[in-house]
Amino acid sequence: MMPMRSRSFVQSLVCLGLALSVGVLSDRAAAGPLSPPAGAVASSGKTLTEISPETAINPSTSPTAAGAMIRISQPGSYYLTGNVVINTPGFAGIEIAAPDVTLDMRGFRVVGNPSSGPGIGGQGVAAGFKLRNGIITNTGGIGLSLASVENVSVDNVRVQFAGSTAMQLGVGATLTNSQAISCQTGISAEAGSSISNCVARNNTGVGFTTNTACVITNCVATGNVTGFLLVQGTSAEGCTAANNSSIGFQSNSLAIFTRCTARGNGLHGFSVPEGSRLFACYAAVNGQDGFRIDRATRITECQSFFNGTSGTGAGIRAIRNGNTIESNSVNDNVTGIAIEGSPNLFVRNSAVGNTGVNFNVVAGNRGNIVIGFSGAATQGSQGGAQVSTDPNANITY
Repeated sequence: MMPMRSRSFVQSLVCLGLALSVGVLSDRAAAGPLSPPAGAVASSGKTLTEISPETAINPSTSPTAAGAMIRISQPGSYYLTGNVVINTPGFAGIEIAAPDVTLDMRGFRVVGNPSSGPGIGGQGVAAGFKLRNGIITNTGGIGLSLASVENVSVDNVRVQFAGSTAMQLGVGATLTNSQAISCQTGISAEAGSSISNCVARNNTGVGFTTNTACVITNCVATGNVTGFLLVQGTSAEGCTAANNSSIGFQSNSLAIFTRCTARGNGLHGFSVPEGSRLFACYAAVNGQDGFRIDRATRITECQSFFNGTSGTGAGIRAIRNGNTIESNSVNDNVTGIAIEGSPNLFVRNSAVGNTGVNFNVVAGNRGNIVIGFSGAATQGSQGGAQVSTDPNANITY
């Protein structure tokens, strides 16, 4: 006789099988007839133009215009279907001669030669031009020439081996995820522009040049003469200038630097004139001064390490007056903090291990320097020696 447990198990399997069979039959019954309805089958899809409304262009479908291999003279969205080779002396590769043009290069190249004009260019009429996803190489002139065009947007474009500036952008431009390599000047932008996540490398002039009131974030300048040259009112955040032969970061006035790094530059890491602000920046292994400020500048919470590799230099050097130098750390430079004018305010800075002197301050400045001394060994949360009761004292040790 079958055990009670086994009999119950078999009954459960049978019930489950019947339920599944009923479900399958029910689905089949609800599926409807398999034969198509009578009459012609009407299309329910979209045309290629509806799916991708851009216009394809290349030199064979876009006849050579005066001065350019291709001229775009109507607003709209376009894409390249092949490389554009400039084979006429003085010609540009592509000229934008209409407003509100979008051009997707789709990974193709504009290839110039020593006698060619710009790779891609446009005049004021080309306002609102958007360019993305391509390479401009070996042009005799400017790689991307848009200095007189307002409100340009450029993304994921590399310009290399241009005989002049890699990219010239006009007022209100937006440049992202792009590169300027082995040209003269790398990237220049007019007033009110934004540049982010870009690289300027091995250019024979300045890596990045901006006009008034621009914003540069997360950009890298390496192997140029000067890394960044920022005009009045520009701010740089999270940028790096490394191994440039002259100055890492330079401005003419009223610039703001936040979390920027200058390393291994031939002269100064930062050279900042009047009315500027430096916060949480880092300067290391530069040939002369880590931070060189002129007047009316505030530098706080910055670190300067091992500057003066050419034999002279300071971690922080203040040339004139009205500066606030606060809560900075200077270590292993030739001179720690050098203040050459007065009056300036210097408070809560620390200096140690600088090979010349830790502080070199002329008369007339405001700051108290105390010498830290070795305390007994400590463990836990108590012990050690109090260095000073002055909360604003500068510490040398």
